[in-house]
Amino acid sequence: MARSVLYVGDQQPSLPAIIKDPSGSVVNLTGYTGVLFALRQAYDTTNKFETNGVIVTPSAGAVRYDLGSSDLAALVPGVYVGQWTLLDATSKPQHVDAGEFEVRTGF
Repeated sequence: MARSVLYVGDQQPSLPAIIKDPSGSVVNLTGYTGVLFALRQAYDTTNKFETNGVIVTPSAGAVRYDLGSSDLAALVPGVYVGQWTLLDATSKPQHVDAGEFEVRTGF
């Protein structure tokens, strides 16, 4: 999977994903009550932020996170990793890798 590029201070683009199980099948999110998106610098142990995302199309496993005004504002350029946390009807968490992100400064 290619590393996504984000820029310090940007508020776009939204970060969409299709949630899949380990075998590559789409996870039906019907009945799930929420999704969180978290971002941390690679090899760090502390999230830079973790906040609510949106379940877009439950039956297709589609989720999205819309960047907030301060999410990327103070990030140091480098490699970051993202993670989705899915919450089912009993609020039991399920974590799913969201991939790697390269944060850069703009011109």
